[in-house]
Amino acid sequence: MRIYRVSVLAIIAILMLSFYGLWLAPEELMVKAQGVITLEQEDVTYDDDSDVDIFEVFYKNDNGKDGSVFLILDDYQYTMYYSTGSPSSGQKFELNVDTSLIYGDSEFYFYANDTDGNYLYYYDPYGDPFLVSDYVNFIPNLYDPEVYSTGASYMFEVVYKDWNSDIGSVWLILEDDWSNIWEMETLDYDPYYGQTYSVYVPKSEVTYDTLFFFNATDEQGADRYLPELWEPSYVVRDYVANDPILSNPYVYSEGSDWIFNVTYRDPDGDIGTVWLYIVEDDDIVQMTSSDADPYKGMNYKIRISPSEMTIDEDTTFYLGADDGDEGLSLLSGTDDLPFKVGDFPEPGQPSDSDGDGLPDSWEQEHFGNLNQDANDDPDNDGKTNLQEYQAGSDPNKKEGGDGDDGGGFGLEAGWAEVLVGVAALVALAVGSTYGMMRKKKKQSRFSELLTELDKIYRDFKMYPHRCEIELEKMRAVTNEDLKRGIIDENNYSILKGRIDELIREVRSDAIQSEVKSEVKDLPKDIELRIKDMLIDGKISRDEYDKLLPIIKGSDMASDDKEKMEKKLESWVQDDQKQ
Repeated sequence: MRIYRVSVLAIIAILMLSFYGLWLAPEELMVKAQGVITLEQEDVTYDDDSDVDIFEVFYKNDNGKDGSVFLILDDYQYTMYYSTGSPSSGQKFELNVDTSLIYGDSEFYFYANDTDGNYLYYYDPYGDPFLVSDYVNFIPNLYDPEVYSTGASYMFEVVYKDWNSDIGSVWLILEDDWSNIWEMETLDYDPYYGQTYSVYVPKSEVTYDTLFFFNATDEQGADRYLPELWEPSYVVRDYVANDPILSNPYVYSEGSDWIFNVTYRDPDGDIGTVWLYIVEDDDIVQMTSSDADPYKGMNYKIRISPSEMTIDEDTTFYLGADDGDEGLSLLSGTDDLPFKVGDFPEPGQPSDSDGDGLPDSWEQEHFGNLNQDANDDPDNDGKTNLQEYQAGSDPNKKEGGDGDDGGGFGLEAGWAEVLVGVAALVALAVGSTYGMMRKKKKQSRFSELLTELDKIYRDFKMYPHRCEIELEKMRAVTNEDLKRGIIDENNYSILKGRIDELIREVRSDAIQSEVKSEVKDLPKDIELRIKDMLIDGKISRDEYDKLLPIIKGSDMASDDKEKMEKKLESWVQDDQKQ
């Protein structure tokens, strides 16, 4: 009986579907059965001469109807242009897109419709958007060059990124001389998200005035230079001249505790963050100081007890400092190897890790390294470094007279006091000058950011979605600059207001271009309501919830309502992420 009932129900269902099919227009049944529109043979190629990426796809129509084809690239819709062929055999549609609008992670798909109202969305076989990087070999990118002083060497660093995930080879070239080339290495594994490459170059090979640039080649032979070959090379001085200086490292035990010490100085007067890195524990701990004069020098220290970390004479470590103004210094032992706790003498005895009779702290203070020998005479005044150390004189300064440093001047006590007073006044003037320079530096950074904001709006206002992304990136930059003290609160407020203002303008433009081009009859009252909501640069969830019923109750076509809701929803989601 159950089988019979199921059979009867099946027959009734078939009859109903047949009746429904007869009731539908024959053309509609034919369209749905045959598919009508086909998109295929998508491709993206790069034109080096025009610096554009050429998107193409073939359009076919079983009914021979002409159609329109659109490229949707990173959520922005472009109209493609007919190139060759016929709808029956296949028409080629193309579009040239400036490479500045395309990233390695850019996604795209196609949409087509014909004059009968048939349409098709064209994705990859898995139903996902296509990736530009699957079609175009992107030239690898290099950015964030850095130079750090690490004791006996300078460490050069650069970030390599490849949208095609190609592993690259990265080199440092010194003095614009391809025979003076240093291969760089990385411990990072993902070129798609970025790999930091570095190389240590002995200070005997580098001076403050050394020129340098970087070169990278990916697996497919594409080259990238940083800076570009037509731009001037970088100079070491610009990266390390104002970096903080660490010297006089010292470690000793007190009971079961270990005390680590180091002297911090900064040419700009920035009070920095100093840290200790214990190699065996792979742990970084911050050191503290009660001093307040980075010009003269601040002693940083940390006490580590057995309950916090295991320290013994075989423990190795590095020291580092960050001045909070993009300056960074690292301090290591001989040949850039880590310091070893056991190499430091008992309290009261100066450290002499190379055993040349000159304390490490004295060598670091006067030479910046431990490469000098006790019998060397760098200032050619007839005194060895050891004699200079024992006499308390400067080994880099040749002074005349009777052979005693300073004796040839014959200064009387009164004049010496006058000079001391003058020196004090000069010190005050220098301090004031540094303060003025830092204030000017903040003002310069503020002007630079304002200029960049206006440039972003000017360059990308025709592409509202992209423009808003770039403006939000600048918001993140200004937030970071405020945290680091590069700009002050007043400048930050002005920049924040300018970003909000530009986003309002971008969205107002979007209403005119994106929304009104899709929504043909956008009611004036809804347009005005949206603009009012954008006064603060954002549309809140509460504002959206209030506007939604108005949109649904308007006289707009159902498709237009849906487009309007999606656009506003995307803005709300973007704002909630900020």
